[in-house]
Amino acid sequence: MRMILLLLFFSLFGFSAFATIRTVSNLDAAAQFSTIQAACDASQSGDSIYVSPSVYNYEGFSIIDKKLAVFGPGWSPYVGTPAVVSNCILTGAAASGSELNGIYFSAGITVNNSDINGLIISRNRIHGIIFWGSVASYIIEGNW
Repeated sequence: MRMILLLLFFSLFGFSAFATIRTVSNLDAAAQFSTIQAACDASQSGDSIYVSPSVYNYEGFSIIDKKLAVFGPGWSPYVGTPAVVSNCILTGAAASGSELNGIYFSAGITVNNSDINGLIISRNRIHGIIFWGSVASYIIEGNW
């Protein structure tokens, strides 16, 4: 009986470990994707997207009804170049809990749905405005 309970516990615990990490680079062909939007489209809720630094700007991207974590190298990285992205648009209540970290947004961030809560927006350089539909619970820290 004890063995069955342990097996059940570890099998249920393992289901949460199926999140995928996707890599994006518009310079290096070794990355899985060349655009952030392609990585977002291929991702499922709970996945992470790592964006490489680049001397070329990335196109804007949308997170639609998915909880995603998007990580860049930071707004002042040691590697010398940030990941400059024009903008990000979050839409749909299922995007609640998404994270945007370490990206240089040249035009800002837009949150289209007032049902989106729990966003974490940290360590970004935002050269624009953060637009949101209504008051919600967001964590916005360490941005420039």
